[in-house]
Amino acid sequence: MALRTAGRALAVVGILTTATGAGLWSTSPAWAVGPVNPVVVDSADPANANFLIFVEGDAILEADEAEGTMAVGGDVTFRRNYNVLAGAASTPQDVALYVGGGLTFPAAGSGAILRIIGGQARVMDDSTYDAFVGGPGAVAVPQGQTADYIPRLEVQTAQTVAEFTQPVPEVDFDGAFEQYRTLSTEIGACVENVTLTSANGDPLTRPVPVGQQAYVSLTAGTTNVLNLTSAELDGLTSITFNDPRPGPGTPLVINVTGDFDGSMPNLAGIGGANAPFILWNFPDATSLQIENSDTLEGTIYAPRADLDWYAHGNIEGNVIARSFDHLSFAGRTVREVHDFPFQGVIDCEPATQPTTEPTTEPTTEPTTEPTTEPTTEPTTEPTTEPTSEPTTVPTTTPTTVPTTQPTAIDSDGDTTDDDAYYWSSGGTTGGGSGLASTGGPGPGLVAGGAVATVAGLLLLALSGRSRARRPSAPRRP
Repeated sequence: MALRTAGRALAVVGILTTATGAGLWSTSPAWAVGPVNPVVVDSADPANANFLIFVEGDAILEADEAEGTMAVGGDVTFRRNYNVLAGAASTPQDVALYVGGGLTFPAAGSGAILRIIGGQARVMDDSTYDAFVGGPGAVAVPQGQTADYIPRLEVQTAQTVAEFTQPVPEVDFDGAFEQYRTLSTEIGACVENVTLTSANGDPLTRPVPVGQQAYVSLTAGTTNVLNLTSAELDGLTSITFNDPRPGPGTPLVINVTGDFDGSMPNLAGIGGANAPFILWNFPDATSLQIENSDTLEGTIYAPRADLDWYAHGNIEGNVIARSFDHLSFAGRTVREVHDFPFQGVIDCEPATQPTTEPTTEPTTEPTTEPTTEPTTEPTTEPTTEPTSEPTTVPTTTPTTVPTTQPTAIDSDGDTTDDDAYYWSSGGTTGGGSGLASTGGPGPGLVAGGAVATVAGLLLLALSGRSRARRPSAPRRP
């Protein structure tokens, strides 16, 4: 009797422990973004090679200037006078303008000059220009023209002709934009923790009605996330920032969903000191046309989008885009890109986890206890005592552990190891995205529970044999 009781108890404990362990095993650790600077990604090997404007494809330049460096993976077309200045951050080989493709010049007689000030130029497709050393530096002109021809690209720093096509290995557009698109998607899924309010602190109705003035108060010491649709962003007239404002340790991410064609709201209460800690993330946009806007404080992070900027305000931060058109507009002075590179560190958790991590407990988990467990004892034992000395061991003794024992149920409800990893953007020196192995007590509990279950069932089997061999009490006359 004692063996039977102990066996039954041990089997039940083993089953419950195994089920608990399976649930813990299939529930991965929390997925999170960061900590990461999504522009630099890795401070030891910056994804943007420290360029302020980093464009995967082509760029058109015709409005004012960039007070910071520029790297363009495709061709550069300039139509009017435009300046590119060396920024505060050091770039490889002191290059201020890097062009992975070639140059397209404006028409003869335009008088336009693309001036590179404070750094060198690289234009890798030399079939689109002729280069000469002249003045303080060098020039590039349409093929077949002389060194004094205008329009031209003019480098105002010492540079040789050969240096125009000198490789810059640190510039890797394909690798950078692969990381940027992943990070943009991950950041776009982060939990919103910033509330738009009215002047008296009442939360605004969402979606925000057109023409509203919004106010925000951040939480110091954490990544602040505000999620907007493109329609809400276009409809807001202003966003006023109360204390605490974006700054070191208190970055602000503004996720904007959808393509955007409109005006940015006036941003009150912040300026250049706050700009390096504001990220305008457009995770799914393929087209951004921004017009008639005041100065945009912060970095435009739109790695899938073609960006057209023809606003009368400045961009105060990095530009990360698939293409970039810095356009002029009739009757309007279109302004500059200012050198306020993003310096914040993003560290946030998503509202919904990636599909590679289980989002629910395995649906088969409640049934992982062996459904045959109550019948594993010999079915004839509880109902009758043997009427004579048994000559054989009851044939109903279980010979195998029930096949329904949960050995390693995963998030898909099967026993494969396809969920032995979870998606993480871990990292402490700049961040990134990768796979990290799971941990925790789940595997140990599964193993321990399985052992306990087997032991309990063996005790039950031994109990059955013991009772079968016990002599029957003599019958009374």
